[in-house]
Amino acid sequence: MIKISFNLFQVLFHHLYTINIECMAATPTSSNKHILDRTQPTSTLRVKFAATVVVARRRLKPAGPDVLKLSELVNSDNTENRVGHIFGTNDKRVFTNGWELLMGQSEVQNHLRSTPDQVKLMRYGGEYKFAGGAVDPGESLEVAARRELEEEFLCEVPADAKLRLFDVKQTRPVRNTSYIMHNFVCLESENEWLRKLNVEQVNLSLQKRRDEFAGLKSSGAYWLMEKNEKELVSPEVYNVEWLDMKTAITHAFQSMNTDITYVNTFQKDEFQRLRVEHRDPLYITMTVMTALDAFSGIEEITAFTDSFDCDVERERVRWLEDGATPEEVARIMHGRAADKDHVHPGAGKQGSGNGNSGGGGTVAGNGEEREKKRVKRECDGGGSGGGGSKM
Repeated sequence: MIKISFNLFQVLFHHLYTINIECMAATPTSSNKHILDRTQPTSTLRVKFAATVVVARRRLKPAGPDVLKLSELVNSDNTENRVGHIFGTNDKRVFTNGWELLMGQSEVQNHLRSTPDQVKLMRYGGEYKFAGGAVDPGESLEVAARRELEEEFLCEVPADAKLRLFDVKQTRPVRNTSYIMHNFVCLESENEWLRKLNVEQVNLSLQKRRDEFAGLKSSGAYWLMEKNEKELVSPEVYNVEWLDMKTAITHAFQSMNTDITYVNTFQKDEFQRLRVEHRDPLYITMTVMTALDAFSGIEEITAFTDSFDCDVERERVRWLEDGATPEEVARIMHGRAADKDHVHPGAGKQGSGNGNSGGGGTVAGNGEEREKKRVKRECDGGGSGGGGSKM
């Protein structure tokens, strides 16, 4: 009998139940061409480190677990292999673990970067996202994660707050930037401050910030401020809400629709006001959700995160390099699209439909090429800093 150590089992578990950040799953078709078009850089690619916080709690429902049926989803084609990732070969997914996520709906306009004469847009505008953003130069991943959580959700994260790094992924380019996302999980069950967090008060504070910002902008005082002063008053998050896993995954799934399916009236109204023609695809966010959904509780997460090797995982998922030209990125994306041995970012975990496990995830990689370019980056050090810019 072959014996497998617990740590090795965890590594295998992670490879099977989380994503392998490579490129496309299949030859580009009309259903995913719009994604390729949106994510193709127009100038030299920037690759930056980012830190995000998945704030989570478990709420098992007396009526039984939520069920997401494929038939409920609008425009449920297999763009980005999203159907295979969520449902596998089934027509429904059951969320037996009862996870809920505290997510913030982003502002659509990037007020900090806009000028009186030009409107700039937020990446993933109007989307429900995890708190997160680029790592500042010299800043550790966890410090960046805590800072982003405080800044975006307007809450105070105590020094003894427990954040666990459990996942690393690299995004496709959006507006010429690809982020290597270092995803921390912050669990209500081991954070007393989170149990006491008043979401209604957070939203009142967000509204107060919008009102004060509108006054500064109307008076013209905002445009006279220095950048660091603007950062303190510019709205980033419109609303914060606990979403059950079914709702959160539905929002992310439908961000990839060819035709817009709006999250809510706020996103619709803002898109129409600013003439936004499409949503930014949230495939990676969706796969972070399913990575968490694979865990049935704190014990499993603790065991996994205690042996999680950030360096190893980061090099495994890295598939785009800083400084790549648009032609090089296009060649990588389309080249791998035609290679059936490679899987799309996120397609490594196939949904089994039971909300707990995936089936037949593929661990693929371009190890030889990565080894040539590999640069050691310590998890407790800063990454490719982004000056606090948002993803």
